[in-house]
Amino acid sequence: MNENGKLCIVVGANGYLGGHMVLWLKSHGYPVLACDRHQDSYHSGIPYQQLDILHRDAFDLLPEGAGVIYYFAGLTGTREGFSRYRDYLEVNELGLLNLLHYVSGLARPPRIVYPSTRLVYRGSKGLLNENDAREAKTVYAANKIAAELYLEAWGNARRISWSVCRICVPYGNHLQQEYSFGTIGYFIRCARAGNPIILYGDGSLRRTFSHVDDICRQLNIIAAHPDAHQQIYNIAGEEYTLLNAALMVAEKAKVQVEFAPWPPEDLLIESGDTVFDAEKISGLVTDAVSVQFSDWVSSLSLINKRS
Repeated sequence: MNENGKLCIVVGANGYLGGHMVLWLKSHGYPVLACDRHQDSYHSGIPYQQLDILHRDAFDLLPEGAGVIYYFAGLTGTREGFSRYRDYLEVNELGLLNLLHYVSGLARPPRIVYPSTRLVYRGSKGLLNENDAREAKTVYAANKIAAELYLEAWGNARRISWSVCRICVPYGNHLQQEYSFGTIGYFIRCARAGNPIILYGDGSLRRTFSHVDDICRQLNIIAAHPDAHQQIYNIAGEEYTLLNAALMVAEKAKVQVEFAPWPPEDLLIESGDTVFDAEKISGLVTDAVSVQFSDWVSSLSLINKRS
């Protein structure tokens, strides 16, 4: 639990994960300040500060005395990074460096909780633990690896407290908008449109799926746990193949799952199986997985828009 009820700052609060972190903290009674580059907040009734992470001095507008800064700001994507490399470099790396510069000047710096990704790993048929080899097949993955190294460097040189949380496939949505994020977002959009869910290859790629409530709960515990200082954690979830996950959604919506050959450009940057060993996070969090993917799919209203 956040030390003495200190303020929680969420940077990137208008995004998918950042937005859910804001809602989770608010619903659990934590004082929270939402920050994003946009002029307006997506969250009514929650204190908001416009923050342009690309300007170092902008961080000086943040109130001092926060217990934790959850840093969700960033550009995601795979192929886009190769054409928009400058944007990805500035937003995903320079923005974090500006935060680290700001925090290092505080008398009592808050802990930085940084969400990383499965894409920093070299795919493996076995379970991936936090010490396994890193590999960047996309600009985004390279940004995340660099960000983890920046945290290590600044944490060592400036004694900053940080925790990295690697997330595989998030799902679930409490935000007031159409579900639209990532792998499961794609499945849902196909199902609601009455279209088949198309998988590349045979759908046998394996992933760890984590509900946003479980992600937020694990990040919250990591944020204040003394053993999580300057540590990296895989976020716990459930293992499914993409085919198994797609079939659950398809059966609920009464649509088909179909297969297509891998586009050559996508196959070049595909990471392979990424299933997390969650033993480390399980040492901090009791019952880390509280939402079952099958139960969540069963609860969905997947009305075909063509009906």
